[in-house]
Amino acid sequence: MIRSSKLLVITILIGVAGPALAQDVPTAVQEALQVKAEGRVFAVATRYAKTIGIDADYVGYCSAKMELSHGRPRDGSIPWGVDYNHINQATLDETLLVRERYERDFLILCLADAKNSLTHAAAK
Repeated sequence: MIRSSKLLVITILIGVAGPALAQDVPTAVQEALQVKAEGRVFAVATRYAKTIGIDADYVGYCSAKMELSHGRPRDGSIPWGVDYNHINQATLDETLLVRERYERDFLILCLADAKNSLTHAAAK
């Protein structure tokens, strides 16, 4: 009887303390991480634009194209189907990593398409 009472208490403590251990990340920290990720994305895209010989202004064009392709939630939160009001660090890191890779690759492909379009138009 005492043993099952201890198990019950341990189970209750885990059920109550477990979620508390996964602390929500403060908004200021989320914003700082997002700004750093965006900086890395734009740095890679700008270097790529220089590498393929088109003006870095096309990074802005491709960024706008990306925004229009997937839109933004009306409340201004980051997309990707994550509740940023209640997010732990591991989920935030994973989400931002996936987002950073997507945005970087989108911009690179868009820049390549822009270069091809400019080259094709100049050949006419």
